[in-house]
Amino acid sequence: MKRIKFRASNVPLILAGTKTATWRMKDDKDLTTGDEVVFTHSDTLHDFAYALLTKVYTTSIRNFTEADAEGNLEFPSKDEMLAWFQKQY
Repeated sequence: MKRIKFRASNVPLILAGTKTATWRMKDDKDLTTGDEVVFTHSDTLHDFAYALLTKVYTTSIRNFTEADAEGNLEFPSKDEMLAWFQKQY
């Protein structure tokens, strides 16, 4: 089963159903719609949820839309989004 790791701050949001989407750069897991995945806390490596991926697609920050942000973090501008990604990766 494929595994997706999440930082501690995301775990309660996912479990509460507030965070329903995630963004990944350089998908090395070949995630596809219909995959069953396990969600893992990145610090403790504790599995905390299982999910079925209902939508997986590729886009660029340049082409990112408000609809792409639904269920995830929101940024005031694409520049701030890019800065966040650069910090994460």
